[in-house]
Amino acid sequence: GGSTIVEASDDAIHADGTLTISDGEINVKSAYEGLEANVINISGGSSYVYATDDGVNATSGNSTPSINVNGGLLDVEVPTNGDTDGIDSNGSFTQSGGVVIVKGPGNAGGNSMGAAALDTDGAVSVSDGTLIIFGGSEKTPTTNSKITKTLCSSNSVASGSHTVSFSNSTSYSTTLKNSSRGCVVYSALGTATLK
Repeated sequence: GGSTIVEASDDAIHADGTLTISDGEINVKSAYEGLEANVINISGGSSYVYATDDGVNATSGNSTPSINVNGGLLDVEVPTNGDTDGIDSNGSFTQSGGVVIVKGPGNAGGNSMGAAALDTDGAVSVSDGTLIIFGGSEKTPTTNSKITKTLCSSNSVASGSHTVSFSNSTSYSTTLKNSSRGCVVYSALGTATLK
C-alpha cells in the first residue's frame, strides 16, 4: 500500500530476483531504468514509470526472465528516439488481467524490430485485461477469443492527453510526453477508440 515517488539516476526500483507489486501507488518521475528484476509480477496498485532507457526490464537471472501482469495499472513511457524500450523482457510478457499502457518507439502499424514500446525475446501473450501500445511491438501478441485487437491509429499521435474508450463506457486516460507512431489496443472490453 501507500505511495512511493522515485527520481533516480540509475534504476528506480531494482530486485536481483523477483519484483512483486500488488498494491499502492508507484510514481517513477525519472530514471535510467524504471522497474528492473529477473521476474516482475504485477497484480495490483497503480504504477507510473518514465525512464530514459527501459521503462520495465526483465533481465537475466536465476529464473527465465518474465513480466507477468494479472491486475492493477501499469503506465510506462520512454523517449521515442534512441535505443529505448517501454517494456523490455529478455524472456516473456504475459498479461492475464489489469491495464497496461506503454508508450515508446516503433510503428503501431506493424512489428517494430530494435527499439519498441514492447520488446521481448520470448513470447507475448494477452488473455485478459487491456494492453494499450503507443508505438510498436517487436512481436504480435498471442491472444484468445476474449481479446479484440483495434488499430486505433497508424498515423502519428501527438503529445498531450489522450483517452482510449470502449463501448461499455470504460475509458483509460494517459499523457504522452512525446508523439508516437500510432496506437494499437488489445482488450477484453471490445473495440477501442482513441481521442
